[in-house]
Amino acid sequence: MRKLLLRPDNFFATLFIFISTALLGLIIINISPLDPFESAFKDFQYSDILYSKIRSRQNLLDTNIVLISIDTLKRESIAQELKNINKFSPKVVGLDIIFEQLKDPVSDSLLKIILAQTPHLVMADYAKENEKGEIEKLQTSNPYFGEYPAGHVNLSGADPETTTIRTFQPLLYLNGKEIPSFSAEILRLYNPYASSKLLSYKDKQVIINYIGNYNSFLHFSSNDVLNNGPNLTRIRDKIVLIGNFYPDSLNLSLEDKFFTPLNKEISGRSWPDMHGMVIHANIISMVLKDNFIYVIPAWVGILIAFLICYLHIAFFLYFYVEKHKWFQPLVKAIQLFTIVLIMYLVFLLYEHWNIRYDSTLLIVILILSVDLLYFYEGLIKILNKWFGIKSYLLSKHN
Repeated sequence: MRKLLLRPDNFFATLFIFISTALLGLIIINISPLDPFESAFKDFQYSDILYSKIRSRQNLLDTNIVLISIDTLKRESIAQELKNINKFSPKVVGLDIIFEQLKDPVSDSLLKIILAQTPHLVMADYAKENEKGEIEKLQTSNPYFGEYPAGHVNLSGADPETTTIRTFQPLLYLNGKEIPSFSAEILRLYNPYASSKLLSYKDKQVIINYIGNYNSFLHFSSNDVLNNGPNLTRIRDKIVLIGNFYPDSLNLSLEDKFFTPLNKEISGRSWPDMHGMVIHANIISMVLKDNFIYVIPAWVGILIAFLICYLHIAFFLYFYVEKHKWFQPLVKAIQLFTIVLIMYLVFLLYEHWNIRYDSTLLIVILILSVDLLYFYEGLIKILNKWFGIKSYLLSKHN
């Protein structure tokens, strides 16, 4: 066994396969006829299958967070909603609305008064980026409404037409000033320890560990709140988020609605599935439960891929030289078994331990390894002819 695993050919063949795969990837990326395929799948990650089809905890209900819809309400009605909500003393109120422009003096004045009467209020800001992806301006509510704690509602890759929202940044920077996220600012008032843990990631991309759409949280329609529904007592001492979230809302605009890994259609999607406010609710829920997803570093992933490929090549070379008649069926069976096993283990790590390992490189290399082994054999024959290099691969086939 030691002789089988320590042959020099194992290392050089594995290195050849890695280099060839990298070059092949560069070629494919730069071939324009393949652009339609790249566009269709560039935003797909097979871990999304875990969210959309497998995860059972999507049905769990987080009772720490309450969602309240504004639907198509005008400012006067939003003020009345806030007034009714304040009667039940929520712990924190997050208003996922930006009142940038002044409108009707009467409704604006009423809203200003109610906002001032709302304790532990957090407002929303939006960081506008230039073409280079640099923040150039912070969109905020009009100063007329007062100064309150606020956080940015930006979501990474937040283009509802093309991207799936998987990550966000707890902190953004504008002219050297820190801008905390909407969720971090809400958590600061609700649970300072949880907020500090989230902010320790600073401006790094943090993966969102979704538990579900709006029905995974306590939620009320605008009518429930305006009519003082009997269940509103459940918002006492809770985090209340106010904005849009109903998929069947009268507000049919796609603004602030995004694709997420929970989308029922994994590819070829045509309609965003989750409002921004619900994404923020998922973020808050994740932090409160300390359900962060830990990503295996890229260098560790490459090392794992190299070692697993090395072990496979050791056996492939043995079968190729010693059991050549059985080479194809044996290696195909090993490839299939290994790939299925890897995907299963990746899902287990993600589902039960919140550990994410991007196994794409490993799977691609395993798929290409046998075909590239033939090219490696051709290269060895040339080197043997020119320089007399010896190789176990050039032994007589049985």
